[in-house]
Amino acid sequence: MTRSNRQLTQFAVRKVDEFLHSENIGSFVESQGNTEVEYHQCTGRDCLLRTLRVKLFGEIILTLVLSPTSPLTPSGIILSGGNFYDSKGRPSRTTRERLNGLLDSLGQSSFIPEGIRAFIDKDTGECRVGCGEASRPLSRKKDTVVILSNSQSLVFS
Repeated sequence: MTRSNRQLTQFAVRKVDEFLHSENIGSFVESQGNTEVEYHQCTGRDCLLRTLRVKLFGEIILTLVLSPTSPLTPSGIILSGGNFYDSKGRPSRTTRERLNGLLDSLGQSSFIPEGIRAFIDKDTGECRVGCGEASRPLSRKKDTVVILSNSQSLVFS
């Protein structure tokens, strides 16, 4: 797997931001290089599920679960390592780069508090998502972190 570049992270951030600030909520899939952004909505009569996904090499690394009452507002964020891990079981640098760009953008848009990151803990060497003590591990063994949308405080599910 080749190392990603900032241009592809910026592509993902731009597409998510464009979606969250637009009136167009039709399904779409757009990709550039190894990164893909897709929006799907359930079409069933009683179905209110809408998700926006970011994929890296075809594997989902971020899913925004959108509010059923306000379709352009995330109610939760699901982060994943995308099946790309280093020799210590941590998400790859490329995955962390994409996630950090997206988390930064979601923080600036007030969907989550600013400063939330995927980072390597200096004491334990593990990858964590959050900010300091308020964080959860993200690894091959614990491959999903769920954050509820709340601009004032970090809320894990």
